[in-house]
Amino acid sequence: MIPKAVLLYLLLLTGTAISQKYYLTGRPFGLERNNAIKEIGNRWGLEIAYAGGDIFEALGIDSVNRVNQKVADQRGENWLTEFYLAVDKEEIRHQKIREVFLNTTKRKEDYTTLIHHHKGKKYILLEVSIPGEGAALCMSAYMCRLGRLISIRPYETCKIPYAIPQNGLRIN
Repeated sequence: MIPKAVLLYLLLLTGTAISQKYYLTGRPFGLERNNAIKEIGNRWGLEIAYAGGDIFEALGIDSVNRVNQKVADQRGENWLTEFYLAVDKEEIRHQKIREVFLNTTKRKEDYTTLIHHHKGKKYILLEVSIPGEGAALCMSAYMCRLGRLISIRPYETCKIPYAIPQNGLRIN
């Protein structure tokens, strides 16, 4: 039997590890790259956000640098290189899924595709409509399974997992 105090401590420790924030600086990447960055960030327990002018004004440059340095201190000297290598691999997986999806469905609508890791080799592909202003709308969802062949079938839950505001993908 685990004492309540130890259980509470473990829950708090897990919660802080999951919600660790890291700010990216510089020009934002395209939506496909940012999709892969968000996915790897989520798997690594990082909330990735772009530090644009609004963030720097609200928090200050020193504060953003302290937050990023804290992540670097905890994860080691070369963590960012390893992170971007994992992002590169994820982006390649996403591209393969997008290619198979577009070839098999012969889509004519101009929707954006967002890919979210589900479990194991399963991914959820979302067709998203991004209006000029306001929240993005999830139009349809598909379960994709990676293997020698990529299988795609309709999926019942159509929910956008996160926002990518620098690419216009906003959620309520």
